[in-house]
Amino acid sequence: MPSSLSESTTAIHGHGFLDESYGAFIPPLYLTAIFEQRGEPRLSDRGLELKYSREENPTVRALEKVLAKLEQGIDAVAFNSGMAAISTLFMSLLHSNAKVILPMEVYGSTMDLLMKLSQKFPVNVEIVFPETENIAEKIKERKPDIVFVETLTNPTLRVIDVEVLARECADSHCVLIVDNTFATPLLFNPMEKGARFVVHSLTKYLAGLCRSLKKG
Repeated sequence: MPSSLSESTTAIHGHGFLDESYGAFIPPLYLTAIFEQRGEPRLSDRGLELKYSREENPTVRALEKVLAKLEQGIDAVAFNSGMAAISTLFMSLLHSNAKVILPMEVYGSTMDLLMKLSQKFPVNVEIVFPETENIAEKIKERKPDIVFVETLTNPTLRVIDVEVLARECADSHCVLIVDNTFATPLLFNPMEKGARFVVHSLTKYLAGLCRSLKKG
């Protein structure tokens, strides 16, 4: 959902953290690997039990809340790498005989992952020319289950019209996934234009929140 706060304020305080005991409003770094298990389980705000930091950690949870608000989404999940996020998303959405449309200009590991999945499982991947009109036409023609695009293609930085593709995906009842790494939510919000899922590699532009790009 759109935030009433500015992007800068959301990036700093969008997690909503407040320590009532000490009055601290910046989340600390929780470096513990495991959490104490005694009595009633301790739950995070989304109902996950705090047991191991690799499953749920309050510091990571603060990051996820900020990202969800910046991207105007319902929630976010942080992974150890961008490819871990993409892999989990595909493994969650793909099914037998699923059809996927993928532009020929995407991050190499994304394409490699899908091609390997198509070789091992009954998944149909169609690689198409990375222009909005061409992708939209393929969506009409093929009626895929999933369409994966990047806001700016890798490596030639073609600009994809996400809103056009989102309309075609809605008409064809397919899921639109957008890799928004190059743009970041400070420059573009795919969900606002109709994308279902958004992924990022956080070690790229989001690591510095690209404020210098926004000022231009």
